[in-house]
Amino acid sequence: MKRERKLILTNPATGETFREFSYHTIEESISKIKTAEKEQGNWKQTSVSHRIAIIQDAMDYFRDNTDLIAKDITLQMGKPISQSESEIKSMLHRADIMCSLAEDALSETFLQKIDGYNRFIHREPLGVVFNIAAWNYPLLIAVNIVIPAILAGNTVIIKHSSMTPVCASHFEDAFTSARAPAGLVSSLILDHKTTENIIQRGLIHHVSFTGSVNGGRKINQCAKNQFIDVNLELGGKDPAYIRNDSDLESSIPSIMDGVFY
Repeated sequence: MKRERKLILTNPATGETFREFSYHTIEESISKIKTAEKEQGNWKQTSVSHRIAIIQDAMDYFRDNTDLIAKDITLQMGKPISQSESEIKSMLHRADIMCSLAEDALSETFLQKIDGYNRFIHREPLGVVFNIAAWNYPLLIAVNIVIPAILAGNTVIIKHSSMTPVCASHFEDAFTSARAPAGLVSSLILDHKTTENIIQRGLIHHVSFTGSVNGGRKINQCAKNQFIDVNLELGGKDPAYIRNDSDLESSIPSIMDGVFY
């Protein structure tokens, strides 16, 4: 009998295991993606105002469950609970801002008439957006893709870091609580091989990845024959330069706080 593969979450502060998940198989993943693709055909016909209303209802889930979600973030990746709570507030603010910009950003842009032609730019959604999110800001990084994608008429599949998969589940639960259509926002727990397989098969229409440089290279390689856009935000450490005339009592603590934050 084939052994079921598990994703085991460990509290970085104590080393204790607190959750276990089974990885989604390629067959389970395809089923979810097909549901998302089917729904996208309906979702792209909805008005921007309707999309905003669904998003606002979904964000209420995060407001109503702040304590639970903040605890989940801290247990998974170890940031202080105060920073987890702050991330939720920042995410909600960011979602509100993006919703406020949507009507204008997505409206048609009319250009100057030339020789009797009416010229304009009409924006079309991409389809199913595959959001591969990182662990260090598990809500802020994901929301940067989820909200604009939905506002523009796409559906979203979230594959979160193996350190923070519960955050992807919270996004799915949030849109379920808002009575969003099935497949609008879905989460998958995937290993690297299955993630690469999904992209190589051409099952999705856009990939957004936040993570390591090596991970970005693999994602780019997997997508090269699919004629889809790949958005990569790749990690690293920013250098710091301290001038001779700097106030070291102020600058050194600020730099160290920035490195660890």
